Amino acid sequence: MKPDFLLINKYKPYLLIFVIYVIACIALAYWFASQLQQKQSEQWQFQLSSFSKAIVSKSDYVENLISGIASLYSASSNASKEHVKPLIDDQINGLAFDSSIEFYYRLTPSNVEFVEDYMQQVGAFDFTISDSISFSNQYENYVLLANYPESDFGHLVGSTISINNDSANAFIVKEWPNSEFWSVILNTADVKTVSLRFNIKSFFDYIHASGDTQNQHITISLRNQPIYNSDWQNTLGLSSAEPLARKRISFFDKTLDIAYFNPSYVRHSHYLISAGLCTLAILFGFALFMYLVTIRNQYAHINRLVRIKTYSLKKTQQNLAATSQLKVKALEQQLETKKKYKTLFVNCSEGLFCCNDKGEILERNPAFIGLLLPDDANNNICGLMSAQQQHSFLACKSDEFSQELFVQNKLGNTYCLLLKGHWVKDVERTLFEGRLLDITATKQHEEKLRYQAEHDALTDLLKRQAFLDGVGNELTSHKGCYHLLYVDLDRFKLVNDGYGHKV
Repeated sequence: MKPDFLLINKYKPYLLIFVIYVIACIALAYWFASQLQQKQSEQWQFQLSSFSKAIVSKSDYVENLISGIASLYSASSNASKEHVKPLIDDQINGLAFDSSIEFYYRLTPSNVEFVEDYMQQVGAFDFTISDSISFSNQYENYVLLANYPESDFGHLVGSTISINNDSANAFIVKEWPNSEFWSVILNTADVKTVSLRFNIKSFFDYIHASGDTQNQHITISLRNQPIYNSDWQNTLGLSSAEPLARKRISFFDKTLDIAYFNPSYVRHSHYLISAGLCTLAILFGFALFMYLVTIRNQYAHINRLVRIKTYSLKKTQQNLAATSQLKVKALEQQLETKKKYKTLFVNCSEGLFCCNDKGEILERNPAFIGLLLPDDANNNICGLMSAQQQHSFLACKSDEFSQELFVQNKLGNTYCLLLKGHWVKDVERTLFEGRLLDITATKQHEEKLRYQAEHDALTDLLKRQAFLDGVGNELTSHKGCYHLLYVDLDRFKLVNDGYGHKV
């Protein structure tokens, strides 16, 4: 029998190959687990980004809603909210969470009496401004005049809030103590402002439910204080668990920390699976050593599949990123288009307006207001029309409409307006988009030309053709006996040639 050291020497190359094989298996298992872990982390981060974008998108919608209502509220001549109810009814029904619109009026030493009188007129008979309200340069005090729609989760009408007027943020979030409600307040220099009061948990429940929430949960905290947990019963213990991904976003004037969880995922599972596979490969590696070539081919095939899958996942990620960029660009273009349309609408020199199928004006530009129309015409375009014109206007639901209107403005001047526009129909309502053109100067010019064409410039009498046309019309419309008186001036030509036309 050969000594053991001779056997070792004989199998030394094979042992070296086996050692190399073992090291290669361990390295491959570690690399494979790292790749899977990286891809999983990217997927988690993508899911968290989707939640974050949904939150930012909904907050942008809230900002636009508040700004639109505030612009109408500020443009009103009084403190009433009645003229913005149609806009609120149209927009707030699209919010899938508990919310209400609140109307505030800024308190100053000069308007305290006005606010008290207004509140007493609307039913708060014992309403007075407390002497404890202080007026300073740092804070502005606002009093709640009304909330709409009125519900049991709004706070009391007549209560006051203080807003730091040094804040550079356009929107300020007010957290109400011992309550799940927040108010997003428009920070404006105007005496009137608007806020949206909503249930913060209901808001984030809507965001969470609108995505693919299967086995996915999020927690949101503000200043390290939890404000939302999608596992509302806390059956999974997310408050004490380590999140799979984190992200920080801006939410109006606040900064929120969002954490992502997937309870179905087992931590370090990739490494455990890879370690198990590596152990099996080592245990069976020596027994299958004679089939090294076959195993090597199989390994090459598996490695090729892994690369293909990796490449496929990378391409999918690139496609998703490209799609997201296209959606962002499309949204930016849409916002830019809306901005340009609003600028054109506001700056147009023609009186532009939009009304419903009853003639009630819903929107108008400054040029329309500059026409100084009567008050009833400012609220309903039919106030400018005769009964026959109103019937023609309201019956023209699918065609273009054009009509000349003679109007007397608030200053007592009569002028001619050209009303043009067309009806637009959608599923819910019918709208008329029109414009008013002041054609008074054009009509006056046309009348002057017509008069000059029919009258002699020297004598201011009807010309021959106009006279004959008038006589013909009279004979046609009224049958009877007529006498024509012809007057001639002797030697008129001598006077005209000798002394001139003026004499």
